[in-house]
Amino acid sequence: MGCSADLVLHGWEGSTAETYAQAADITFHSWAGSGTCGDSVTWSYNLDTGRLTISGTGNMVNYSTFEAPWVYYGDTIIAADISSGVTSIGSYAFVKCTGLTGITVPDSVSSIGRYAFCECYRLTGIAARAVVIPRNVTSIAADAFANSQVTTIYGYADSAAEAFCASHAGFTFVKIDDNWMASH
Repeated sequence: MGCSADLVLHGWEGSTAETYAQAADITFHSWAGSGTCGDSVTWSYNLDTGRLTISGTGNMVNYSTFEAPWVYYGDTIIAADISSGVTSIGSYAFVKCTGLTGITVPDSVSSIGRYAFCECYRLTGIAARAVVIPRNVTSIAADAFANSQVTTIYGYADSAAEAFCASHAGFTFVKIDDNWMASH
């Protein structure tokens, strides 16, 4: 039927787009739902749940704007789980993940890169506009939460989280301890 042989439709495996492509005899290429994001760090995304999982050991890649492999799914990513063993959240890792409402940051993370959560407008943690920063985080880039709507950071006394809030207007620091962490 004309030019459908030259047409390529992109979408998620198992999606309506794939079903349509098969019915219309159009070439279909599925988007990647997993890959690498560090030497020993991998990612996987579940479209049905909106959950992005980062796992493995070592540092995530420091990306430039719109380079993270999941960036085009940003409005559909609702939650991000970073597994224990991952030691950094790379620059621009979650930039423009506008659907992201929750993130799990394990104790193994020691640094959060530039613009890591930039424009994550719905990002919350324990409370609205709040995130929890583990004790082992020793470095938070000045612009890690730029335009993210995060205004409250929960963290340990004398930590990078407390220092970050003290040096950046618009952020409130809430001190937590191990008992608090165990109950949340």
